[in-house]
Amino acid sequence: GTAADPVYFVPETDDTVVGDSNNDGGATVPGPGSQRGSVVRAGSGMEHLRVLHGGFGGKPSINFAGGAPVLRDSGIRAGAGNGLTLSAACTGCVVRGCAIQNCLGEAITGVRPNSLPGFLDNVATGNGKDWLQIGGTLGTQLDAVWRPENGLNDTIVLTTGLAVNPGTTLTLEAGLIVKIGPTAVITVNGGLLVNGTAARRVILTDVRDDQHGGDTNKDGGASVPEPGGWNGLTITAPAAPVRMDHLLARYGGVFSPAFQPGMIEVRSAVAELRDVRVDRGASAGFSLRDGAVVERIVAWECVLSGVHLLTGGPARVAHVTTAFNGGHGVYAVASSAFTGELVDTISYGNVLGAYSGIDAGEVRYSNGDPAFDGLDGNIDVDPIFVAAATGDLRLKAGSRCLGAGDPSSPVDAAGA
Repeated sequence: GTAADPVYFVPETDDTVVGDSNNDGGATVPGPGSQRGSVVRAGSGMEHLRVLHGGFGGKPSINFAGGAPVLRDSGIRAGAGNGLTLSAACTGCVVRGCAIQNCLGEAITGVRPNSLPGFLDNVATGNGKDWLQIGGTLGTQLDAVWRPENGLNDTIVLTTGLAVNPGTTLTLEAGLIVKIGPTAVITVNGGLLVNGTAARRVILTDVRDDQHGGDTNKDGGASVPEPGGWNGLTITAPAAPVRMDHLLARYGGVFSPAFQPGMIEVRSAVAELRDVRVDRGASAGFSLRDGAVVERIVAWECVLSGVHLLTGGPARVAHVTTAFNGGHGVYAVASSAFTGELVDTISYGNVLGAYSGIDAGEVRYSNGDPAFDGLDGNIDVDPIFVAAATGDLRLKAGSRCLGAGDPSSPVDAAGA
């Protein structure tokens, strides 16, 4: 079709496109499922197509059954099932500039991880779920870059988890929101690049979290996010590039007092974490067995410890804020487990105390523990957060923590 003259797939009861073609004087009207859906296979290309009232029997209005079909500048409306469903055999497809409206099921579902870059500038309104659902494995040698415009309302939904295989790198660009369903876990055995910015962080959160990306699950706010809403992010890549900048992770993790797994668990000696924050994790916020660079991380209101340091942890952990967690602010599994240094850290309001398993001399220019007060530049004061109850952990003017860090540390955005 063309913009001026699109192709229509409509039931015979539809009088809005070419008039009363069934000659019943308008006695019958179409509704969701008045016609069957369309099954599309490899090599199919469609532009300016309008599919109305499809999905008889709750089937999708359009089903990509295999290969790499193309759908551009098209619309799917009032279907009885999902708007667009992709089978597992469908990879490398393209869906751009399309609108999915008022279907009873999900807007777009079954997208494979390596196919997501082919989805661009689509919109969904009035569907049972206004989301683009994705899951599966990013296979070897199938690098992918995910951007906000690949999703719907800057958002994609993982309901079955995601695995990044060795030899593959997944890149998440600034402003992307990934909402994740129960028990789903993101496992990175390859590379991961998170390119968030201060103005547009990358966000990983519970699918019920309406604060970011809106009411994606379309329940009118009836459900609320909570710790353990998804199972967390685990990074095991031994040598692949892993760099996370300006990432916010919320409501993930698995509760386990014995092991304290982190919502973000790092077992990679090459991993770099900068400006990464964890809120309301079900166990620890961070679990760090390795890590080349760990700077400017935040853990707030996690069920157990904010930061869990394991044997072989990072040599230096700097500029940490860990506040109002249910365990310790920073917890090392044993005194011998952590042999690096903790610098420029604020640990405050944590139920079991500021630090555990960390020896004197390993904490410098930090705040929160009376045992370290006066030693190696450490202090023990109320940091005076801007709004601790809502998670705004910036420091108010007059806080003694401002300017109290290591004199050799870089100046931060506040000039301290």
